[in-house]
Amino acid sequence: AGRQERGIRSRLRTWKSEAAKLAAARSVLIIGGGPVGVELAGEILTKFPGKEVTITDRSKGLCSSFHPSTKRYVMEWLQKRGCRLVLGVPIDGKYPDLAVDEKGCRLATGERLNADRVYKCFGMKPATQWLRASLPEGAFDTQGFLRVNHHLQVEGFKTIFAMGDCMAHKPSSELKLGHTAEVNAHLVVENVRRLESKQSKPLLCYPVGVVHARRTPLIYCISLGKHSASLGFNWLVVNGLLAAIFKW
Repeated sequence: AGRQERGIRSRLRTWKSEAAKLAAARSVLIIGGGPVGVELAGEILTKFPGKEVTITDRSKGLCSSFHPSTKRYVMEWLQKRGCRLVLGVPIDGKYPDLAVDEKGCRLATGERLNADRVYKCFGMKPATQWLRASLPEGAFDTQGFLRVNHHLQVEGFKTIFAMGDCMAHKPSSELKLGHTAEVNAHLVVENVRRLESKQSKPLLCYPVGVVHARRTPLIYCISLGKHSASLGFNWLVVNGLLAAIFKW
């Protein structure tokens, strides 16, 4: 559908079409128990309390990279609203050729999960294909991410920087979140300024040059419908209505 969208009006038609399909569905399967899958489940269960919603993930818990308090809270919130959790079992097949279709998926155990609507919310390859005509093959890793150095410059290029979901900065190995993309951007902007400056200032290294630490702080807010969420800042976690207000 995305390839056919030429502007905001065509995107709006897609939204309305997808919303109508979701409203008509009796059951929903969400593949992926990370923040995207959890937030989608929260929205659906809030808008359509009677729908059968299932989340499946190869991990044994939801939002496995986040604080234990967040993991417990989102799991309890979803289970109280009747969400079925099928965890700890991978999907049959090898990525990207997984046993997933428009009506469900087959697990490695042979069990089949069926639903009227299926949403893929698991890690996919970055959308960098359009860059391959402009950059050499060596600029990409085996998964399609742009390789960057400590200054977030694309490997082999002085004046091309990459940030956010399209690049892989191996030393930091940080989660791909809106917050981390913003931190990436702050460093890139400063390094571009330094390149343009006549003072010959050295380029900053990521992430020390922007957060003054070897790791970026883990900041997130996972929504569970409009009136609940889990807000985290490293070890500090706030769950419930107050957390949701921060995202309104």
